[in-house]
This record gives sequence, C-alpha cells and structure tokens, in this order.
Amino acid sequence: MLADIAHCLVTGLMTRASVAATARDAVPLGYNVLLAVDASAAHAVTRTLIRT
Repeated sequence: MLADIAHCLVTGLMTRASVAATARDAVPLGYNVLLAVDASAAHAVTRTLIRT
C-alpha cells in the first residue's frame, strides 16, 4: 500500500473485465475498494446470428 492511501475508488468501462480486475487486485494489496456503480459501465454480451 502506498504511503497514506487507504481507499481506492474504481470507475471505468468494461466492468466485467478491467474494472473488476482492478478492484480484485487492489484488495490483497490492503486497499479498501469502492466501486462507483454510477460511474461504471459494460456493454451487453449478445450473439448475432449471421445467415448466409
């Protein structure tokens, strides 16, 4: 943990990937992690059927 930093506020895009990974990685380093739900987003995973 760096100096006097105790909390980590995480925001961003692609919550299922990079934002979630950042939050998970910060916990074992001793940070109290806060995920700003209103400042995070992810796109819906959909399947597209292509007809030929």
